[in-house]
Amino acid sequence: MPFEYAIVIHNVCGITLSAVFLLYTILNIKTKNYKQYVPHLKGMMPMLIAQAKYYIYGVFKGHPHPFETNPDAKPIIDAACGAGKSLIISAVADRIIQQNPGGGAVLVVTHRAELVKQNHAKLPAHLRGTIFSASVGKKDLTGQVIFANIQSIQKQWHKMPKFQAVLIDEAHFAAKAYAEFVEKITAKQSPGARIIGLTATPYNGAGVWLHMLPAHRIFTGLACEVGIGDDAGSDQVLDAIRRDSNLVPDTHPAARWLLGRDDWVRAVPHREAV
Repeated sequence: MPFEYAIVIHNVCGITLSAVFLLYTILNIKTKNYKQYVPHLKGMMPMLIAQAKYYIYGVFKGHPHPFETNPDAKPIIDAACGAGKSLIISAVADRIIQQNPGGGAVLVVTHRAELVKQNHAKLPAHLRGTIFSASVGKKDLTGQVIFANIQSIQKQWHKMPKFQAVLIDEAHFAAKAYAEFVEKITAKQSPGARIIGLTATPYNGAGVWLHMLPAHRIFTGLACEVGIGDDAGSDQVLDAIRRDSNLVPDTHPAARWLLGRDDWVRAVPHREAV
């Protein structure tokens, strides 16, 4: 390549990079996303020392992570289409109930009756799942895992049992009705309930990340991404889960990967904007 062409390409790339960085800066200021980059100096040094000790020595000895799970985090699981979201929901619900059997039910809420029935159908037999949905024709709140659509429960929050977690499927549709329901449930009915979203598109129609929405924001950030497993959507896997009452749904690659992580509800890297 002639040197003159290299100079032109270099200049074009430099100008483009500068323009992109300027746009990035403007959007960070406008959405207040810049707040996640502002360090909290108070107490930082002991935290840095604890983290350094863990990664230099503790991680090789099996020591616990020095920082606890953030109970206020409302993470999103970014699961690709075909990754087996229904199985991931089953895996997460099962983990929650195993960790705290008497802590309350797990609510799985979405916006369509078809998804309510689909998620319920994938629940393993050792968990008791019920449906609360007018469009499905069932209103049962006695299950360990309750599957509902938002239209049926948004004004019935005061009739709900205690929840220890609310899993929102197709979280990119979670707008005003979801936000109001979550606010009422966590403030009055089920304080401390974990809110977890699942979606293949963690942003709204305007391209704004769900944890950066200017209004009706529910989530605080992305916890993890789940890709398509080798056997994702396998009928054999789904049949096995339904058939074996003792089988935890970790045979699915995506669910197995998720269950093997310690940060599936860990504090996310994005701090919630105000």
